[in-house]
Amino acid sequence: MKEVIKIFSIIVIMIACIFIFSGCNITGIIKDEKNKESEINNYITNNINKVQDSINTDSTSQESNTDIFSMLESRYKEGESYIMSKDEINLTNTDGKGKNYSFKYNNETYTAVYTKDNWHINNSYKIKNKKDITLICEALNDVHKVHGRDMKSYRTAEDMMEEWVIHNIAYDYLPDGNTWKSHAKDVDLNPADQGKSLKEMYEEKVNK
Repeated sequence: MKEVIKIFSIIVIMIACIFIFSGCNITGIIKDEKNKESEINNYITNNINKVQDSINTDSTSQESNTDIFSMLESRYKEGESYIMSKDEINLTNTDGKGKNYSFKYNNETYTAVYTKDNWHINNSYKIKNKKDITLICEALNDVHKVHGRDMKSYRTAEDMMEEWVIHNIAYDYLPDGNTWKSHAKDVDLNPADQGKSLKEMYEEKVNK
């Protein structure tokens, strides 16, 4: 039981780190750069070092670390499919200016906001099925394409889906009440995290 608690604690902190440093908008919680820096530093000091000490005592730490990410991805609960084509979501520009959009999915209305090279989908955590997510991303790309990391190519619906799923995994595993869970509930699809796995996102963010 102690080992299970230890692994779960590591998972929570790893995922939280991703969302502390990711492109998610955190201005609603942290009002200025000084407070932002202080909160991040305190979080790292109080949590990451504890996890690192725990990992360092384990001779198979690297293997265990990799296994945690593999376990998270393999246990992803995909959910049912509700659409057969991208046209079924009825993506609509609600402001007539190419910024604010809405779409229908499983009898719910979702909102999406486009700014340059970024699609922000609100409450994306509710949409679990990979095929359906891919179809939604195809509809988004039909309206506004998003550049890839090289800023020359464009992101595909498939790699946008993969990033969306990473956010879903984070939302599923972060405990209720965790500050960073609120950022995992939405997804920002932009050039920065194209093609990155959960493990790669974690390693990049905590090693900055």
